[in-house]
Amino acid sequence: MEITGTAPIHAGTNTIAGAALNDSPGSSDLTLIIQVSVDGSVVFDEGDPIAAIQPMETIDGWAMPGFDSSGGTQGANGVGYGDDDDNTIIGDGDNAAVYMLGWFDVGDSPGSLMIGVDYDDGCVILVNGVEVARTAGADIGDMVDFDSWTDQGSGQSHEASKTDPPGYEVLDIP
Repeated sequence: MEITGTAPIHAGTNTIAGAALNDSPGSSDLTLIIQVSVDGSVVFDEGDPIAAIQPMETIDGWAMPGFDSSGGTQGANGVGYGDDDDNTIIGDGDNAAVYMLGWFDVGDSPGSLMIGVDYDDGCVILVNGVEVARTAGADIGDMVDFDSWTDQGSGQSHEASKTDPPGYEVLDIP
């Protein structure tokens, strides 16, 4: 994973969004689990409430605060299919992406932000609609979309830890 931006967190409710991306058509599994810590305290983790969407077309603003996710699958953080490490089963090998939306609260004067990610095959993470991290070396365009396969010739693939608790790759987000 590589850090790609600065997180615009603020006091009150914030939106964490992730696009889980398959490497190529026919993929047998997909996973995205996100953990968020603010000032050393975990504020969003595996099992917390989320909305998940398997997009079949471009969905404008899906990662923005206030997006109406009521049409999505309501579930628990840890989305995907095929490898028995997913709390919310969604997705298939015929489609490139699954979107996940969660929410976390921050008190006054939020400071440091750490994001942990366990994923298969690729992902892009956004905070309040701003991209902050993505899989390094993947063939994901600047705008992650419903048809953003991670391997369009790069040979990129990544496996989730499949451990309990998840083996997060942790990023210190500015």
